[in-house]
Amino acid sequence: MITKEEANRRAKFFYEKLFELKFPYTVELLCNDEIESFLEAYAKDNQIFKQYAGPTGGLFICPEEGDGEEGDVCIIINTSNCIDPLIFNMTLIHELTHCALWWQGYDYMDGQKDFENKLKELKLSSNWDITWTGPDKKVSKKEEDKEVMLYYENLYQSYLQKEGSE
Repeated sequence: MITKEEANRRAKFFYEKLFELKFPYTVELLCNDEIESFLEAYAKDNQIFKQYAGPTGGLFICPEEGDGEEGDVCIIINTSNCIDPLIFNMTLIHELTHCALWWQGYDYMDGQKDFENKLKELKLSSNWDITWTGPDKKVSKKEEDKEVMLYYENLYQSYLQKEGSE
């Protein structure tokens, strides 16, 4: 199980490495029930959040354009779906991609051109390439995702080794 401290260490590393931005936020770790409660409280009648058809691996929540403050940004990873570090990384990087594009003023939502192009650049599957199986699992349709997941984990582990030797 990845701890909150480890989740934030990974977020900082991937955000800086992949987007060349400093990571000023905090990643929250919630289980399925906590995420459902959070969404109910957060979204209330928000139709966007009523469209979720399957379990949520992670969430990026930000203020609407011109509303809110940087502190209103929220990145949540579902610990029920992201037990394995490889899946955790893929989910985290997906949510960080939303965040980085939002921060830079690009289209940042699933399905939007800038977001989908950035995922391709990072060799990540889009949510449109994923099928849901069972109540708590998502399985990518792309076989090459395993190689990409290993690549990102190896990148992170190399960083930890280098950091530990200094």
